[in-house]
Amino acid sequence: MPARSQLERLQKLLKEILAPKLPGVEVEVTPPARWKRPVAVVRWGGFAGLLAEQRFRVVVSNIPSEMFERDFHGLIWFELTPGEEIDDYLRMPRSDDVAKKAESLMAAAMQSGLAAKLKESLGDDAGKSCGGSFEAARRALAGAGWSKTRIEEFCLAALGRGAYCDCEVIALLQPESGI
Repeated sequence: MPARSQLERLQKLLKEILAPKLPGVEVEVTPPARWKRPVAVVRWGGFAGLLAEQRFRVVVSNIPSEMFERDFHGLIWFELTPGEEIDDYLRMPRSDDVAKKAESLMAAAMQSGLAAKLKESLGDDAGKSCGGSFEAARRALAGAGWSKTRIEEFCLAALGRGAYCDCEVIALLQPESGI
């Protein structure tokens, strides 16, 4: 187990890295209690509306990969909104929960013309206008009559296939799009 001073160093380093990119972020790195490894809790209001796997990607994408491997590999991560508890986060659905439905969800999204609707919504430069969420996909699928549950399942299936936001959904459904 790392010494308390090592955990404090990691906490300070993580806060220094994330604060400029995630305004208002709170970071806490604590010794093992419930788990056998140290825990990193990152709280940020910007996580609201994002699925668990999207939240983790936001954090990791803002840490240089070599630094992540050297300093933060092996921590247990929780990305929470203000006021959210770890147990709330643990109950959030994950892409593995819908893996068996992923193929049919992708086919239904393609059939509904989701990629074209997203291109229309995001404009000519989807990569720059994308908000880093599934907001446009959720709107388009709701407009196509999908239930909230099915939309959530689609978003989870997209995560399981490596798409974490609207512009990546376009690339997933239309690889030839070049996005």
